[in-house]
Amino acid sequence: MLVQAREARERREDRRSALIACVLANINRSSDDDPYDIRDFMPLTDEEWKSLEREKIKQSQLKFAAFIPKFAPKKQPDA
Repeated sequence: MLVQAREARERREDRRSALIACVLANINRSSDDDPYDIRDFMPLTDEEWKSLEREKIKQSQLKFAAFIPKFAPKKQPDA
């Protein structure tokens, strides 16, 4: 219970800091650039980190498989 309350408080604090960073970045961007979103400044959650790690592992396995013709993914014929 206390851990969940602390994590919720930290998320609120992170959101406040991200909002300030977002406002400052948008104030100082050029008119040609796309506006920043608050999510651009939010730290990743544990689940997001795990998802990124899984994707990184998957990509490295595909790169490795490309060196071994037997295990390389088959190319799909063009439709």
